[in-house]
Amino acid sequence: MLFSAIGGKYIKKMKLKKILSELVCIILFTATFVIIGTENVTSTITIVDDPSPRGGDLAVFSNEISIEFPLSVGMETIIDVDVHNMAVTYAATWHYGDYAEYDFNMNSNAILDIQLRIRSSSDATSTDVHLDGAQIANFNSMPAFDIVTIHDISIASGDHTIRVTQKSDTPSSGDSVVVDWIKIGNYYIEGELYDRSYGTDSNPNYRGVDAIVPSKIKTRFYIDGLLLAENDGVGSHSNLVPGDSLYPDVDFIPNNGISNTYTAWTPSTSGYHNISIEVLSGISSDIDLSNNIAYIIVFVGIPPPELYINISQDKKDAVLNWDPPHSPGIDYYLLYRSTSQTDFNFNDIWVNTSSDKEKGELDPIPLRTMWNDTNSANPDNKTNYNEQYYYTIRAVNSDGQVSRTSRTVGKWTKIFQQGVSSFSLPLEPINSLDTDYLISHMNAEYIKYMDPATRTWRKHNLGDGDVNNTDMKLGEAYEVKFGQQSNYTFMGLPGAMILYDDDNGFSGFDFATDAKNLFVFVKPNGDVDINWERLKSMGPDDEYWVLYSNRRDGFFRDSDLDYELVYPPVSYDICMATHEDAQANDPGARLYYMVLPMNATRGVGTGTYSVGIWTEEYLSQYDTIGIPLKLDVNHTADWYCDNIPNTIGINYYDYIGQRWCWHSARMPEGAFDTVLEMTKGYQISTSDITKFIFIGI
Repeated sequence: MLFSAIGGKYIKKMKLKKILSELVCIILFTATFVIIGTENVTSTITIVDDPSPRGGDLAVFSNEISIEFPLSVGMETIIDVDVHNMAVTYAATWHYGDYAEYDFNMNSNAILDIQLRIRSSSDATSTDVHLDGAQIANFNSMPAFDIVTIHDISIASGDHTIRVTQKSDTPSSGDSVVVDWIKIGNYYIEGELYDRSYGTDSNPNYRGVDAIVPSKIKTRFYIDGLLLAENDGVGSHSNLVPGDSLYPDVDFIPNNGISNTYTAWTPSTSGYHNISIEVLSGISSDIDLSNNIAYIIVFVGIPPPELYINISQDKKDAVLNWDPPHSPGIDYYLLYRSTSQTDFNFNDIWVNTSSDKEKGELDPIPLRTMWNDTNSANPDNKTNYNEQYYYTIRAVNSDGQVSRTSRTVGKWTKIFQQGVSSFSLPLEPINSLDTDYLISHMNAEYIKYMDPATRTWRKHNLGDGDVNNTDMKLGEAYEVKFGQQSNYTFMGLPGAMILYDDDNGFSGFDFATDAKNLFVFVKPNGDVDINWERLKSMGPDDEYWVLYSNRRDGFFRDSDLDYELVYPPVSYDICMATHEDAQANDPGARLYYMVLPMNATRGVGTGTYSVGIWTEEYLSQYDTIGIPLKLDVNHTADWYCDNIPNTIGINYYDYIGQRWCWHSARMPEGAFDTVLEMTKGYQISTSDITKFIFIGI
């Protein structure tokens, strides 16, 4: 764009070359083609008032905020975020003067409409539009913006020039033509070099950049609600109107463009912190304010190790291994074990790697990253059938500081009798688990599963490889056959986990009592009510953080954060919150909730055990059903028939009689009835697609 000022006078000419290589819906002609030359052409013109300023949409997103780990007190880190221009705003005054002239290129012959969004000075009398020297339109000037459409203009392939000229009876007063944009067919020409044709605004005429009051895009970084930094000039540099003191050069983000901005932060206190980032500008009104602020929650201090679980080759031991935390000076680890996912006793350390040894070891190995829970899955140890163990771990550094707990992992050993049986996964696999892997490790003859596409059972036999192989899923059920009694130890993530932290002088919830008393309820509109017991140790300057994640272990990861605040921090004397627009009743919804207490000095105490919501959809006619969460009460088939809409009946496997049994919704309670339990699999028959919401741990 050529535009400058000499001695306070504008050089009244602008040249802009556009290659129109992506014309859409252009009519091509095979007959004689009329090429615009030097003769004037009479055209039909439509003028529509369009005075309203445009709305734009600057946006930042939580999942695009990144931060350098580990986070430690006194250690500088960098916070950066991408700023999006989702639907940029009204682009006017990119040319002042008595005419504006632009070059463009056509890649084919066409007859099309030419549109202009244009405004004239108050003393102007008329406006002419010329194409390659020939006048194609003349209309009265307008003081407010109008969209002028010049219909059915024939243009040959090649280079062309379009000029918009302003006429006035008082030229000495300074003629002025203001062109927002010119549209050739479906392609826009704009002085600020934005391409509206790929915008996201529902009205394509609302796509552009605001050059009437060019104001730099800003981002503001907040830590726990306090302003940390403000960055000006986000985006690329552009001299929109050089030489004009009223409209200085600005930085901008192109239409549908992205610009990165960042700032440094040195944490002064440990614990959880809320990092929020706001994007704002002096442009016209933002059409979607809901995406102008994004935030993440981060933990400053020693992060926990990443804990995993496997089973030894002889199927006797649960093998725990972990990734060391991204933190310097780790000395040793503390391991905890429980027979229930909500019954950890953190006063009772199961393994201290600084002092405990495994069988055959001469000395402790404090920085070890593996421990065997010997015989915890031994098939010869009858007490382990259907037995559960759950584990979590903490790291201790050279200063004696102890991390919060890691995610919880678990093992569940189940016995299978000879013959046909059914099962469902009681734990969510950490890594993908398919039928081919499972059948070989179970020593089973086959596994059957329901194919949702065909509503038929598919059978995967031992040794079939990829034939009818499929990923195993929590919440679904499977049929299996064994040639002799066998067992299998399921491994993975339970529905309840706890963030235990007693290292900052603020105890928080009692892991043995009130940490278990978190209650969630799904409203008919999909919102979620969360309630918990008030902590007596909380005072007026303290607050609760109500967190949610779509992953069972989303609260526990180090650099891969995956949880958000349900609500602004809740006052110490309020023990409830509502997660609005949670969409918890949507099929496939997976939500996990936890409450963390925080004192006035940002110290975080032990949180509640998490509680999960699992919304499962069941296809009409036949589908399978497994219990994905541990419920407060195990219900009967009759209860599910009454509480899952459109249910005709439920099939369950009778292990004694070695047969499938049917409980119809028409049957009374207790007639061919059974209690539905985790690890067992069932079939459900419905008259239509339906769903059910499980709430549990």
